[in-house]
Amino acid sequence: MMAKRKNPEHAEQVALFEWQERMLTRVPEIMNLFAVPNGAKLPFFKDSNGKRVCVQAQFLKAEGLKPGVPDLFLAYPNDRFHGFFMEMKAGTNKLTIEQIDWIERLSTAGYFCGVYWSWVDAANAILEYLGKKMRVAG
Repeated sequence: MMAKRKNPEHAEQVALFEWQERMLTRVPEIMNLFAVPNGAKLPFFKDSNGKRVCVQAQFLKAEGLKPGVPDLFLAYPNDRFHGFFMEMKAGTNKLTIEQIDWIERLSTAGYFCGVYWSWVDAANAILEYLGKKMRVAG
């Protein structure tokens, strides 16, 4: 039996959205925070040549899913930026070339972008982006 793989990035992102739910009455702007499912782990099968086939991934790519788009987006402008894209990382994970390219393009287009290794850091970045004085303690 295979051991279940830990996914700390998933856990941090879940914790961030749990924080969002708790804070909606105090910070209603965060209602516009949502996830982009680029890193979704989708089921696949192997064809007769041993090649992995994922029908859902093919549908999503046809619909415009792009590799490297940041994990989260806060669709709320502030006085300097159109919105806030966030990439969540865990442990020693680094940005991919595609992620770096997207972050550079989005930044150039007037979006604030950040990379965070914990939900607390991401939550505090959101609060700062929104000009809120409150902070989340880690």
